[in-house]
Amino acid sequence: MKITEIVLGAFCFLIMSFMTLKAQSTPILKLLIVSEDNEPRSRPELLIEQNDSTILFSYLDEREKSVPLPAIGQYRIIVSALGYFPFDQTLDIKSDTILNISMEPKVTQLDEVVITAKSPSKVTATGEVFKLSQKSKALKDPFRALSEIPALSVDIIGQSITTRDGQKPLILIDGRLVNTGISPILPSDIESVEVSEIVTARYLEQGYTKVVNIRLRPDRPLYTYIDARTRHDVPFRQGFAGGNFEFGRSKFAVYGSLFYEYLHNDRTSVKWEERMDNLTKIREGVQSARFNEVNGDINLKWLPSKDDYFAARFVFKKKTNQSDSHQIGTLSLDNQPIQQSPLSVSQNDRQTDNGILGALFYQHTFKDQSTLDLYAHYNRGTADFYKSTDELWEKERSTTHIGLNSIRNQYTFNADYSSGSHSFGSFELGNHLVHTDDQILNVESGPFVKESILQLSNYTFATYQQRWHRFMLMTSVGIQGLFVKASDRKSSYFRPRTSESLVYVIDDKQAIRLSHVLTNSLPSSMQLGTFSTSSNPLLREEGNIHLRPNKKNVLGLSYKLSLGKVRFSLSSDQTWIRDIIEPYIYMDGEQYVRSYRNNGTYRCFTFGPLISFQHNNITAMLGSNVMLEHFNEQPKQWSWQVDGSLIWWMKDNLGLTASIKYMPKSYTSISVTHFKNPSVADISLAWYPTDNIQISIGIPYFWGVREQYSIINSAGYYQKVTQQFTSSSLRPFILFSYTLRKHSKLQIRSLMPEGAL
Repeated sequence: MKITEIVLGAFCFLIMSFMTLKAQSTPILKLLIVSEDNEPRSRPELLIEQNDSTILFSYLDEREKSVPLPAIGQYRIIVSALGYFPFDQTLDIKSDTILNISMEPKVTQLDEVVITAKSPSKVTATGEVFKLSQKSKALKDPFRALSEIPALSVDIIGQSITTRDGQKPLILIDGRLVNTGISPILPSDIESVEVSEIVTARYLEQGYTKVVNIRLRPDRPLYTYIDARTRHDVPFRQGFAGGNFEFGRSKFAVYGSLFYEYLHNDRTSVKWEERMDNLTKIREGVQSARFNEVNGDINLKWLPSKDDYFAARFVFKKKTNQSDSHQIGTLSLDNQPIQQSPLSVSQNDRQTDNGILGALFYQHTFKDQSTLDLYAHYNRGTADFYKSTDELWEKERSTTHIGLNSIRNQYTFNADYSSGSHSFGSFELGNHLVHTDDQILNVESGPFVKESILQLSNYTFATYQQRWHRFMLMTSVGIQGLFVKASDRKSSYFRPRTSESLVYVIDDKQAIRLSHVLTNSLPSSMQLGTFSTSSNPLLREEGNIHLRPNKKNVLGLSYKLSLGKVRFSLSSDQTWIRDIIEPYIYMDGEQYVRSYRNNGTYRCFTFGPLISFQHNNITAMLGSNVMLEHFNEQPKQWSWQVDGSLIWWMKDNLGLTASIKYMPKSYTSISVTHFKNPSVADISLAWYPTDNIQISIGIPYFWGVREQYSIINSAGYYQKVTQQFTSSSLRPFILFSYTLRKHSKLQIRSLMPEGAL
């Protein structure tokens, strides 16, 4: 632990040394607002910006307002009010300043006209910042409101968000990781939504490549939020039921959530063909899967002062998975079928996962609006895995059992400092320490065999952002020390992570972005473990304790054009991965073994356009990609995909949503998977009879019966598996939810980072 103590000591010294250099005073901007008719007829909105950052957004309840600014420099001040021309001025503020703002009324008054257009998006060094239209802010459902943002793909029924390229982003609230989610937010409280296409080194270490940051207005009164929802397939197959709540005052709040989810008799038709040397197995049957899951979450939030925020969180999870299958077929030697006794194969898998997470979070905001975040959590998880295969042919019987029990204890401590915006730019410093202890017990080996895998990760990073006229720059670098002990082998690695983005804004409609991301990843515990995880008597599966972290570089170039209702983008990515961790097959005596190895490089070139359209009550998107993939010592492989989505509000309270995605085939280093029909094809209707009630119906997969087959042809072993997902195809669902919000715009915003079980 001496290395950890040295790293932590150096980081604390770095933070303390920097804190002594912080500015000792900040300028005060005093606003005096007047109008020709003496008072605006609605509360004016105040927006103060510096570089790419929003310094303040609020309503002005008084004619005078004093605003402390982070530091001297140039600021853009915008004041707007209904019925008045906006005030927009950029000032170079070097000391305390008084600004007189005269609001000029508009001469023309149009009756029975409602302006609902939203402000144009603003390009940043890492993505874009969007503001909701007045029409969306008037809604009660935050997911419905966010669906107007063209950079996001929003499932308003399933309450989930992805970026347009299908990746699940990290959701932040006011720049911090959130645990209470988007659901409690009232759209009228949303100040802006920033979608980051290139993330800093801080989030690369957590495995995220996209970030959505939702900034809220700062009001905090007494509020109530209650939500109950349930969804079920018809006839019953998959569904959930549960609810969440949040009650609070200006200084204290409590949030809770409890959900139960199930899957029942999910049937998949499987055809299986295996060939090894002179032995051939052909069989087919049905696999049935089911699971039960319970998730709970409790969060306490406390604000002792305007500059201090404390939070505590407790999460628990319990899930049981089971699957059974039975196949019949034939066994042949040298291609001569054995007709006397057909081959019969039965398989049974069972896994139970339990986990708890406890976390503490503290944030302090300094006078110049810089922040210091401290976060710690403890995560304990257990998993019991059992798998068996029973094969019968002629008078021969082969039975294989796999049983693994694992226990994980993980400790995390993060310290992050963010400077806020200054005339010289903005920067972040941080250090993340994670200790993971995995204990895996093979309970079927007889006598029991126990394996310990210890991992210690220390990650230190720094980020800088600045803007020069039409150019914007973000550069971020981190170094991660990885210390691993698996069985009797010890290893240590130091790997960099970097992220750079350079943007050139051609005009208010066009921008070009050049980006580069370098990241690395440590093998998982199951990839390092030496236990077999397969009950197939012909193919054993196990890990490799000699694996090294891989290194991934992504170079991207994109162009965006915004023409009001239509947005067009063209992007290309070149990806290189060194020391890739890939599956491979080798011969061990008389049995084939599927394991993992660091094997050379992987290259992929991706190119494609995306167009989105918004008009009145219709939002549509269509995109496509062409990919050229090259695995080490394998021939180059071409593939492509196309996807689209539609949201159509036929009435204010009735909407149609649909999406589709098709990709003919995909590759790994040893296999190819062919898709006979689209992988995504859903359609649904959402109806809001009142502001509090939502009723939805739909079909998660309407394009016939989804089917795919995968082929492995390597080292004398051939396998072809064909799957038809019969239960999940062409099966409708119904959802009902009731939501109650009282004064939710004044809720305490959740800053607690989201720990994963």
